[in-house]
Amino acid sequence: MSNQKTRPEVACFDGSGDFSMWKIRMMAHFGVAGLKDVILSDDFGMSVDEVKTEIQQTEAGPVEVKVSESKLVPDPVKLEKDERAKDMIIVNISDFVLRKIEHCTTAASQWALLDRLYMSKSLPNRIFLQSQFYTFKCDASKATDVNVDDFLKIVAEMGSLDVNVSDEIQAIVFLNALPASFDQLKHTLKYGKESLCLEEVISASRSREREISESNKGAATVLYTNERGRSSKRESNDSRKNNSRSRSKNRKVTCWYCKKEDHVKKDCFLRKKRMGSDDEGEVAVALEELNVTEDDSKENWVIDSGCTHHMTSRRDWFVDFTEKGSSKILLGDFHTVETLGMGTIRINTRGGTVKLMHNVRYVPTLCRNLISTGTLDKLGFVHTGGNGKIQFHKNNKLSLQGTLRNSLYILDGETVTEELCNSETKVQVPLWHSRLGHMSYKNLQVLVRGGVLKQKEIGKEIFCEHCVMGKSKKVSFASGKHNSNHVLEYVHADLWGSPNVQISLSGNQHFFSIINDHSRKVWIWFLKTKDETFSKFCEWKNLVENQVDRKVKYLRTDNGLEFCNNAFDEFCRENGITRHRTCTYTPQQNGVVERMNRTIMEKVRCLLSESGLKEAFWADAAATSVYIINRSPSSTIGFKCPEEIWLGKQPGYKHMKKFGSVAYVHIDQGKLKPRAVKGIFIGYPTGTKGYKVWLLEGGKYVVSRNVKFHEEKVYKDLAQEKTEVPADKNASTSVIKPVDAEKTQGDLSQDKGDSNLGGVTHDLSSDSEDDNDDDNDESSSETRETTNTSLSNYQVARDRPRRLKVRHARYNDYDCSEEEIAFALCMSELMNIEEPRDYNEAKESREWLKWSSAADEEMDSLLKNKTWILVDKPKDRKIISDRWLFRLKSGIEGVEPERYKARLVARGFSQKEGIDYQEVFSPVVKHVSIRVLLTLVVNLDLELEQMDVKTAFLHGNLEEDLYMYQPEGYVDEKQRDKVCLLKKSLYGLKQSPRQWNKRFDEFMKTQDFTRSKHDQCVYTKEISHENYIYLLLYVDDMLLAARDMSDIVNLKKQLSSTFEMKDLGAARRILGMEIIRDRVNGTLRLSQSSYLKKVIENFRMTDSKSSQTPIGAHFKLSLVTEDEECIDTEVTPYSSAVGSIMYAMIGSRPDLAYGIGLVSRFMSRPGSIHWEAVKWLLRYIKGSLDVELLYTKDKNLDIQGYCDSDYAADLDKRRSISGYVFTVGGNVVSWKSNLQRVAALSTTEAEYIALTEAVKEGIWLRGLLQDFGFKQEA
Repeated sequence: MSNQKTRPEVACFDGSGDFSMWKIRMMAHFGVAGLKDVILSDDFGMSVDEVKTEIQQTEAGPVEVKVSESKLVPDPVKLEKDERAKDMIIVNISDFVLRKIEHCTTAASQWALLDRLYMSKSLPNRIFLQSQFYTFKCDASKATDVNVDDFLKIVAEMGSLDVNVSDEIQAIVFLNALPASFDQLKHTLKYGKESLCLEEVISASRSREREISESNKGAATVLYTNERGRSSKRESNDSRKNNSRSRSKNRKVTCWYCKKEDHVKKDCFLRKKRMGSDDEGEVAVALEELNVTEDDSKENWVIDSGCTHHMTSRRDWFVDFTEKGSSKILLGDFHTVETLGMGTIRINTRGGTVKLMHNVRYVPTLCRNLISTGTLDKLGFVHTGGNGKIQFHKNNKLSLQGTLRNSLYILDGETVTEELCNSETKVQVPLWHSRLGHMSYKNLQVLVRGGVLKQKEIGKEIFCEHCVMGKSKKVSFASGKHNSNHVLEYVHADLWGSPNVQISLSGNQHFFSIINDHSRKVWIWFLKTKDETFSKFCEWKNLVENQVDRKVKYLRTDNGLEFCNNAFDEFCRENGITRHRTCTYTPQQNGVVERMNRTIMEKVRCLLSESGLKEAFWADAAATSVYIINRSPSSTIGFKCPEEIWLGKQPGYKHMKKFGSVAYVHIDQGKLKPRAVKGIFIGYPTGTKGYKVWLLEGGKYVVSRNVKFHEEKVYKDLAQEKTEVPADKNASTSVIKPVDAEKTQGDLSQDKGDSNLGGVTHDLSSDSEDDNDDDNDESSSETRETTNTSLSNYQVARDRPRRLKVRHARYNDYDCSEEEIAFALCMSELMNIEEPRDYNEAKESREWLKWSSAADEEMDSLLKNKTWILVDKPKDRKIISDRWLFRLKSGIEGVEPERYKARLVARGFSQKEGIDYQEVFSPVVKHVSIRVLLTLVVNLDLELEQMDVKTAFLHGNLEEDLYMYQPEGYVDEKQRDKVCLLKKSLYGLKQSPRQWNKRFDEFMKTQDFTRSKHDQCVYTKEISHENYIYLLLYVDDMLLAARDMSDIVNLKKQLSSTFEMKDLGAARRILGMEIIRDRVNGTLRLSQSSYLKKVIENFRMTDSKSSQTPIGAHFKLSLVTEDEECIDTEVTPYSSAVGSIMYAMIGSRPDLAYGIGLVSRFMSRPGSIHWEAVKWLLRYIKGSLDVELLYTKDKNLDIQGYCDSDYAADLDKRRSISGYVFTVGGNVVSWKSNLQRVAALSTTEAEYIALTEAVKEGIWLRGLLQDFGFKQEA
């Protein structure tokens, strides 16, 4: 029993502890129990001598002889020891570890398995332990013994892995791992000894640790002191207790205020001069004793710039408190204190408001309550100080204030404790505040002063959350101050306009305004589209920098895409322009130019209203407004004019005229013609000393200095005079035609007339001045007579003003004075392209004979094919309806002409699955198979022909009983009540494609063709040795290839005998891909250029610039997270564009595979950046329309494949991209680029996944070529 009590205890090993130490203890345990031999070996045998009697033949006869033999038998003692050792191991391990070794039969095997599981001697484990050893660092917050234990643990684990490190190396590593407080010890051991041992370093570090702890016992553990130097208490104590006195005798004293020596801060002359006081107290970071002269040190808050968080030792002050795990805060003397949680405290700032301080740390051992200025700075508070006060402002309002007392800034205010809160509840502030509809505290004070309420009923202002929730508003914006001292130092820019704005006379809908902050001069440019902004800014920058010989330094804009793009950003970086942008939905931050745009448009509306001009003249009015603003006093610049500051001289005003006033422009029209024409003044041109006038009769701009003004009249006065002209004087009176923007816009040139600089438009009369005089005569002759209509017989429908009718440009060659001719031309054009929507419309069409002939041809085909029989209408079956479809086929140039086609279609949408049909799937030939066949055609010089099956779906035999009404227009008059029982498939039925495919497959098998196992629409037939004929089927289109044309002709005859076929001759186009073959040079080209041209035209990219790469390297596409970034798919044809490009990629454009794989990921929710990538693809296609697949001859038909992966290319799910391309006979036949289905954990795994996909495609291609009759060697 005594042995059992003294048996050493070993902790249970659960697989996560220190196995090496557990192993050492267990070996000691085995040693005490005498079981080490069975742990190290599982040999339990023992040798036993066995005596046998044998009979040996001698000369004397048989003789019995005893023979001794040794025999190996199990040793019961060792077996008993093994059982005990196994029990000891099992008792000292957890269930988790036991499950891993329970299958072992001996203690030695258990021990060896544990050693392999938890003491892995692999190279990665050895590298890891040595890395831990050589990078070991002591934790300054832990005791030396704890750090030593961690270090020796690593050394022990390395020793168990047979990684031995000498004692001196261990000592050097541990010495370098000591923290900074042991630097003196490090220096002593490094340079004071010739050798080191680990025991010596550990012993010295323990001694140094004790020294540090003893020296800190007398040091203060707080951050603040009332007085620097020796206190009165310190002077009265025994000198032997003041260890710091002797240490400071020979130390030079430095002033913390002026940084000079030989005096301290309280005696600093410079400080006394500035502060105007001779206070002796000051702030100091710990290591000195705290002398507090006030009794309420724990009641006040100290505003401190040295602490990183608000801290207090008063647990009772917290309004809400969250307990957290203990964390440490490092004080100035490297002493740490523990924080036990954080919460919120209410503070009354004595300004009438109660503030909430959040995230205040609770530190029980702290002697002062601290407010962190760093935390206040992070929250947006701005502090100012002086004259013994420190103030914190937020949103230009005073929030906190502190007063300098005893060299510490003490908060002006007190903490609102629970007692205060309870006492405040007695005050009826919430009650009266609620009674009066949450009236403000200021108005409550007004009622108190009026005697309505008593002051004690109001008390102090409290925080009301309901007021915050109900009355919250945006923070007001302060006036922006940029302090620009020179022109172009700071520039504001913005874009105005939208698609809803009336188009100006030059076709513009936007203007780009720029304001110089120093001079407040304004420039304005008129734009047709927003993307012109960048080019206009570059043009403006070059102009103004050349004028004033200064550079633009800062540019403030909003976040519009016209400003936030790669080109704009790169230009600003290259020219050293700093960009300042606004926050989202905060136009107030760009208020200078926003307010200027408002001013401009206010003036525009005033000018147009006064002059009576139409809205189409808004650009001219805006340009004139800017011209005037630059010559108007501005309060921002001391009521000077922007032009005066910009040019350095006072601008002139004598030349300025009234906008919209009547002007007479001098013009020499001949000896007897008037020498002036009447117009309307609309602005000042740029760079020309003249005036811009709109001629009423000519409908054009002119710029001239020879102008006479009649400023008492404006345009609307002329219009009123026109309506007041008597009827009997109309013949001799010149009538003014109203200015119509729709008419004049088409007559203007495409000159950028509204794109002006400095508020002045350019001359737009270049094209107009070239007009013939005949045009002017014609314009003047087109007058309208006005008659005085009395109000008594006035009728709105008859006498209301009519809008001006303008003929279309395509009718210029006709005399369209008679409306009947124009209407006939329009209807004729529509009738030429109209396709009837049903049988009745076809009968009413003027092309009825052609449509009727097409319908008769369709019916003949159906009857010939025995598509149905007439039967009585069943009572329990649903009858399927039908309809006629009419199409005008354009045909193939050189092969077939334009033709009218009619098709009878069943309304298959009324069919029910399981009753009217079962299976609907029908295979079609793969594009890869087509390209493989084209490769064989080029390499083997095969004949390639194409055929089409007429009414292909009509050849399928139906397996279900389907009933259909008789076709419209072809009802049997004798059997009107009967319906059609369908025997063959019909277009529109769900099962028609499948039945046609089955019917065609049965026919091909009767002709000894073999269906490919790898593509069910590829048929081959071996005519002779290595002589094959091939047929590829895509619904009703066929490709036929063979060495001899006679074989193809025989196959065509067989097909025509069974099906109604159309021979298209040599293959020229299949599935939208043009086949261009040159048998002389042995080449074949596969092109989709005509299809891609239509795609470019459909998406209006014909005038776009082409790009050199399918997708730009700057596109980093990911899922859209904000709704504002999404595009409206009903307006933007994202899916349509991606699908159109994808069809080209599948057919003949492998260069588009990566780009399509990228943009097609976002089909469900595309954003604007995704649409930009699609447009980039379209621009690349525009520049590569002539790119084609070229097939040439090669010596063999070997399959070669290439694959690659792009690791973690998906920015959303970190999935990789696989890509491969295969060639047959040197010609590209298969390619693919897509996302991998799983996220690879390494580049190697991503490469293997890509390789797997490529191998599968290679195996399929090898099988397909074998079906074509060409075996491939693996």
